[in-house]
Amino acid sequence: QTCGGSGTPNTCGNPSCPAFTQRIEKKTLATTASIASSRAIMLDTLPDKTVRIAWADTAKKIHITSIRANGQSMGADVLVDGEFVNGFVAHTDGYALLVRRAETMVFVRTDKTGKTTKEVVLVGNNNHTKVNDKWVDSWGHRGRLLWSDKDKKYAAYFGHNMLWSNGKHQGDILMYLDATGKKVSGGWGWGCSHSIDVRIAHNGARFGPVCASDCYPKKSISFNHRTLLREESGNCSGNVSATLGGLVPLSGNGFALSFASTYRNKKQEKQNEIGLLHITSAGKLGHVKWLTNAPTVAKHSPQMAAYGSNFLVGWLEGSATKLAVVDLQGASVIKAMTASVPLAASCPASRFSCADRGDFENTPDGDVIWATRTATKELTYVRVRYCQ
Repeated sequence: QTCGGSGTPNTCGNPSCPAFTQRIEKKTLATTASIASSRAIMLDTLPDKTVRIAWADTAKKIHITSIRANGQSMGADVLVDGEFVNGFVAHTDGYALLVRRAETMVFVRTDKTGKTTKEVVLVGNNNHTKVNDKWVDSWGHRGRLLWSDKDKKYAAYFGHNMLWSNGKHQGDILMYLDATGKKVSGGWGWGCSHSIDVRIAHNGARFGPVCASDCYPKKSISFNHRTLLREESGNCSGNVSATLGGLVPLSGNGFALSFASTYRNKKQEKQNEIGLLHITSAGKLGHVKWLTNAPTVAKHSPQMAAYGSNFLVGWLEGSATKLAVVDLQGASVIKAMTASVPLAASCPASRFSCADRGDFENTPDGDVIWATRTATKELTYVRVRYCQ
């Protein structure tokens, strides 16, 4: 049954729920520094439902902006040294970040004031002349940092360079760190290559890393750096037909991934379509369901987060934001509609030179939130309230 729509009342579930359009809120936040363009803006929430937004300025500082759930400011930003924020976790006693500084990728743990309590260089601090030297540069270094309270460890997943006997190559690396930042067993030193983009989630039983690769192990979307989920088109030089969206953990049932791709039915098409891919609890492909089918319409920049037992999916058609609610089978719960809120753009085809983005995130009460740079000194915070 399809319910909601662009302006009609929600006819499914709780009749007191407002129309879907009335659940969408946005708030502009003035910043004290210029926001660097084409860099990820990452959010996390705390148990008290307050929100932390991590973003990079143009002066090599990472800002952590604290707001209440309604977007109200909670005071001055916390500052951490760094040029890119590649991963962010908010804790009740401070913050954990994955940041790029020059050619190093660094894990940083701070207290609530931003004072560093632990710093670990994960790759870098070498002259790139010895085989197995690792570092980051303008080639892909997109990443994510995730804390598992169950496993009591962080997963740091990101792209990097390594010097091989035949020269420099780019691929992804997955490291696990304990609460103090000490490296622990697991992960890998070389995964997908080239690793154009990465996502990672934890479903209560395991970590689930996903990459989009233009070459190795396949031109593909792959799980755990070796399991092919979906064949894609790629050129082994930085272009792949897929763009990753949101990776949502499913308790006892694997993961769900949104994506955009121009590769369907084993052929290259002119425009992306938006898809939903189910990864089983065994880490295998469950199914792929296409959410759009409009060959003449440009679609890109997919996003997704849990919305109750369903999913809030977002993407751009041109510069217009589209939002929809779908189930795991891709069936429409609330039909796709144009929303007057911004959504960070990535490229129609994923390339290293394109904009990085943060993700849709969930609040403790099930709302979906994200933030976007909408002016040099302006963030726009968006919240889609959950109602059932």
